[in-house]
Amino acid sequence: MIYSFGPYRFLASQRSLQRDGEPCEIGSRATDILTLLLEHAGEVVSKDTIVSHAWPSSFVEESSIRVQIASLRKALDDGDREKYVRNIPGRGYCFIAPVEREAPLEAVSRTSLPATSATRPTIDVPPPLKRIIGRDGVVAELVADILDRRFVTVVASGGIGKTTVAVAAAHQMLDEFEGDVYFYDLVALKDAAELLTGLANVLGVNTSAPNLLTSIVGNLDGRRLLLVLDNCEHIVEDVSILAESLYDALPGLHILATSREALRVEGEILLHLQPLEAPPPGAAISAADIENFPAVQLFFDRAAAAGLRGEPGDEDASKAAQICHRLDGIPLALELAAGRAGAHGISGVVQLLENRFRLHWRGRRAALPRHQTLRSMFDWSYNLLTREEQALFRALSVFNGGFTPEMAIAVAAFMETTEEEVFDLCESLAEKSLISLQTGQQLYRLTETARAYAGEALQQHEGELARASQEHASYFLAFTRKLTELTPPFERWGEQHRTSDLLANVRSALRWCFSEDGNDDVGVALIASSWPLFYEMGLLTECGSWAARALAAATELDLATEASLCEAVALTGTMAVHSMLQVKTAYSRCLELCRELGDVGREMRTLAAYNVFITRIGKYQEGLEAARDFEALSAEANIPKARLLCGWMNGTTLAYLGSFAQARHYLEAAVPRYPLLDLSFTAMLQLVRARSLYARTLWIEGETDRALQEVELALEESRTYGNPVCLAIALTHGAGVFLWSGNLDRAQELAADLHRITTSNGLPAFEALAIGIKGELALSDGRLEEAEALLNEALVRADAQMHANTATTIAAAQSECAFRAGRPRESLDLIDRAIGRATETGERFQLAELLRLKATFIVPSNAELAAETFRIAISTARQQGARAFQLKAAVGFRDALLPGTKDEAHAAVAEACRSTRPDDTSEAVDRPSVPAA
Repeated sequence: MIYSFGPYRFLASQRSLQRDGEPCEIGSRATDILTLLLEHAGEVVSKDTIVSHAWPSSFVEESSIRVQIASLRKALDDGDREKYVRNIPGRGYCFIAPVEREAPLEAVSRTSLPATSATRPTIDVPPPLKRIIGRDGVVAELVADILDRRFVTVVASGGIGKTTVAVAAAHQMLDEFEGDVYFYDLVALKDAAELLTGLANVLGVNTSAPNLLTSIVGNLDGRRLLLVLDNCEHIVEDVSILAESLYDALPGLHILATSREALRVEGEILLHLQPLEAPPPGAAISAADIENFPAVQLFFDRAAAAGLRGEPGDEDASKAAQICHRLDGIPLALELAAGRAGAHGISGVVQLLENRFRLHWRGRRAALPRHQTLRSMFDWSYNLLTREEQALFRALSVFNGGFTPEMAIAVAAFMETTEEEVFDLCESLAEKSLISLQTGQQLYRLTETARAYAGEALQQHEGELARASQEHASYFLAFTRKLTELTPPFERWGEQHRTSDLLANVRSALRWCFSEDGNDDVGVALIASSWPLFYEMGLLTECGSWAARALAAATELDLATEASLCEAVALTGTMAVHSMLQVKTAYSRCLELCRELGDVGREMRTLAAYNVFITRIGKYQEGLEAARDFEALSAEANIPKARLLCGWMNGTTLAYLGSFAQARHYLEAAVPRYPLLDLSFTAMLQLVRARSLYARTLWIEGETDRALQEVELALEESRTYGNPVCLAIALTHGAGVFLWSGNLDRAQELAADLHRITTSNGLPAFEALAIGIKGELALSDGRLEEAEALLNEALVRADAQMHANTATTIAAAQSECAFRAGRPRESLDLIDRAIGRATETGERFQLAELLRLKATFIVPSNAELAAETFRIAISTARQQGARAFQLKAAVGFRDALLPGTKDEAHAAVAEACRSTRPDDTSEAVDRPSVPAA
């Protein structure tokens, strides 16, 4: 074969290089390398291939290749300009100049071929990966589309696996095209001028033709073949023109392209390659689940190759799921992370992900240079962007989660571009796979790795971070203010907009506002407008912390902002009390400001929450006063839900006070099934308390079946609403009613649910309740030591959280525990304290039951006093209409067998049975359960 390029001719059979007809000096090894590169002109030839060709029987260092390449370049006068031989870092070398091939004269005579015809060199599709994970379906779809539609472009961002899928599909189609498959890697091309000659070299077409495209078409005409165009994005416009021309002219040509953006030509269809499927955020998967998630499979496959030993366990699987989610299921990112697992372990990789050093992790030596690190992958894409696209891409890194075009326009305000231009730039970035557009929504998103890269780039451009962050915070200040203004009292704040994305962006904005370079004033205003977002999502501790921070940071506050921040501190402190004084002060100040401002809606919201808070800490009369004040305001205010809240607030407070008939009057009118999802958190708190206390009231009045139905309804409504605090209240009261009813298994189920909810959501106030219920269950089973330990811990926690009604009930359970353990004096001391608590606070709903317990404890030591105490317990229950407690006290009186009381005690039981519905006289247990808020 004779190769001609520029002024040179290389006679392969004679190993002779000539320039303008004159021989050139070239060494033997350099000649071997030149022969190989010319045979594969336009292709990247790996260093391993060069070594095996030029040094077939020797082991040589890479430096030997560089020496011989330098010698070859010297012979070709190919210096820094790289006219002929180009180094492709990390891959090998490529002969890039146009090459004409002609057979020597004797070969022509033997084959009867004209001297101008071209022969095809040996062109191989790159070998597929030994194991491709999670792409079988995509490869099958790609093969079907290629055969059916002829022209498919695989589009995705860097590192997703476009080339992997294309190579696998090409190998599957080798037989279909009878081996007529060509793979053209465009990565080595620096400009469009090389595109056509490179294609001719790949196809084996003579490059000396005056019209090379016509020559290529003529050579391929009538053939059925597949052309793979890999890595088109950096010269996408020129590739588009060429591909469309070939597609139109050659009906037998099938084209498979890979690119970070579509070619956008007629006939092209797109296959958008998605990241590998990973478990959803927060998912705790087991080792058995690994095979269900390709991202996790890939991670463990590559981690094992990197030296991770042993079979993964459940904990490993859950941590790997976290890694896969953090890395967005991007195969390259997963491979780079897995490469650290051998040295650091999976837990170590999780910790490494907390910083941005992952952008610099190095991958396989054989990988493409732009795939050696995540940074180099993004550098490749970023450098292909226009200056305006780069600036917007950097600015978008301030978003934490999804963002709309309007949000992008807001943060790009400092770029001095029009809204239309920003919209177009977003579309362009999406087309180039740097941001993604969620299907069916006008919502863009950066992967976490893309955001990390763009964030670093933003920091490197002086002043841009502060300006973009300022615009970002200002946008969400205006947005949350608008949502607050549009939300009526007792309706759920920002119903259609209350998403994890909004929460993430508000958090990000607040962190910047209170940073060294931030803006405290914007931060204070943003907390005042956005705290309902945290509150409605049950993030009480975080909400209160931000509000307290704003109050501390503000140097000067207008009354409305101060009222909002005080409301936030007060409402969040209702269920997450850290300082009773701070919470009470916040309530007082907020109500004072509301009256000064004439803000009736906020005043009513605050009173509704105050009713919950004040009854929780055992101030029941004050709670009733708050309910009455609310009722007076609601008579004048045109607030649709206010009437319902009046019933809920009055009913629950009266139930705590033991006024069961009045409580039932309010509650029965106010607790029919209600559309839940539009209720604010404060309103839902009142509803779930009302339904739960209605259930408890029904049980106390002897209607067990109805009580249990209401418990299940309260649980269903709370789960539907989705707030952990509401569910915790329903679970606590529900477990109590089931305990009273003797259904210990169901009580145990609810107690377990309550423990899980409180620990996973950070609700310390309810942890005391969960522990108290566990203590009561242990007491029911006779496990006295365990019960005593649990009840002691529960009481300490309840007192620390100012849960007064809980403390009363736990003290009662402690007294029985001491009595059963043979400590009668201690039991009497404890029950007297519990009765003292109830008398002091007015918490009379369980007073009859407390008196029954005291009478039981007195029986062994003072029969006369015990009988009198039983009589008081029965009388108290009768006056309250507490039929179940009346029956329990009467049965206890009868079973005590006190001297001279037999007839009286039996008559008391008969009276209690007559007053209790025959079908609802459930088996009574010996103590009340722990109540909730």
